[in-house]
Amino acid sequence: MSTTTPAGERSRVTRVRCGWLVLGLGLCVACHGKTPGAGASRASAPGPAAPSPPSRSPDAYGGQDRALHMQVHFWAAIDARDALIGADVEAARDSLTWLAEHQRVASMSARHEPWLAPMREAARQAASTSDASALASGIARVGQRCGECHLALEVAIDRAVDEDQGVAPMGPEYLEDRMVRHAWSVEEFWVGLVYPSESAWQRGVAILKEMPSEAPYQNREPVPVHVTEHLEVVRAMAEQASAAQDADARVEVLGKLMVSCQGCHARNGP
Repeated sequence: MSTTTPAGERSRVTRVRCGWLVLGLGLCVACHGKTPGAGASRASAPGPAAPSPPSRSPDAYGGQDRALHMQVHFWAAIDARDALIGADVEAARDSLTWLAEHQRVASMSARHEPWLAPMREAARQAASTSDASALASGIARVGQRCGECHLALEVAIDRAVDEDQGVAPMGPEYLEDRMVRHAWSVEEFWVGLVYPSESAWQRGVAILKEMPSEAPYQNREPVPVHVTEHLEVVRAMAEQASAAQDADARVEVLGKLMVSCQGCHARNGP
């Protein structure tokens, strides 16, 4: 089993959108049954620059391509998630509104509609609130609906990471290192819902369990007490995440984790 050092994590998580683009390309393969071109191949290590997500304009993908259509859905959900975590509630709602209103392309058969409709409804309900907790739960619910569709339609998604990758223990370190761990746990829990992937979910649990209880440092000084309190809330979620065995319980965990991050960032900056 391989392990990832905190420095390695920082490199990986700060380029997280590269990994999400790889997943999106995996969805292309799953939907079309063909291999992407050389520029879209999955590499074991993402490149140094994070690519931009595809445009949400139907004109950008002809309006008819099912795989690219799903990529755009995929990125809109990520945009909502990341905007909320960054304490930009309105941007999160905008992305959810787009998801709620966007209709399926002609190349998608009627068998997709029973799964698209609940996803759009989850997005619509989440977009209708400005309450951060309800918004976080709604975004997690959108991820769950994606995973339900993938299961029902037997969409196989390959992931560009070692599924046996372990979680290395870490010391108190600096606040930046702790934030990298938080971002990684959100990533794994999200993949756990969207693929869905049991190994990703359990890795998210392991990341939280390995969080040190000591306060990290910032500018060579211990962080303020109110920051430590937020960090402890996140660390304590490991047990709830471990006990969450069904999708609804996991939606609750991910929602709580995201809103905890949002609350801290709203007060202290992203």
